[in-house]
Amino acid sequence: MKKLLCALSMAGLAIGAGPAFAANKGSSGHQAEQKGIQEIPRCTRKIGTVAIVEPDNQWWREMNLGSPEAILKIFVQQSGCFSLVNRGRAMQSRAMERAMADSGELQSGSNLAKGHVKTADYYLEPNIVSGNKNSGGGGVGGVLGGIGGG
Repeated sequence: MKKLLCALSMAGLAIGAGPAFAANKGSSGHQAEQKGIQEIPRCTRKIGTVAIVEPDNQWWREMNLGSPEAILKIFVQQSGCFSLVNRGRAMQSRAMERAMADSGELQSGSNLAKGHVKTADYYLEPNIVSGNKNSGGGGVGGVLGGIGGG
C-alpha cells in the first residue's frame, strides 16, 4: 500500500509538472525575471531628465509604508539613464526662498534669478498597477510618461 501511494504521488507530480516544463521560455528578460535576477538597467549615456512626482492619493499610507520616492531616486541614479530633477518639497522651499527675496528679507547677491530650474523631460509617478481587482494591492510599479521633447 505504501508503494502504491508513493507511485501515485510521483505520477501526480509528473502530470502536474509536465505543462510547466513544456511551456515556452519567453524572452530573456522574462527568463531573468523567472530566475529572480534583479538588476537595474544601466545606460551608457543620459536619455534625459526625470522628476519623481508623488500621486495625490498617497496609496502607501493605507499600507503603513513610507513614500517610495527615496528608493526610486536611488534606482534612477544607479541606472545612469536620467538626470534627476526635484519637483517635491525642494520646489516648495525654493518658492518660499523666492518670496523672502522678493520681500527683501534675504541678503543681496543671492542666486535666485529666473532660468535656473532644469526642465524635466519625463515624470515618474509611483502607483499600484494590478489587473486583478481582488488581489488586494498588486505590485508596485512606476508609470513613466513622456512630457515634451523626450
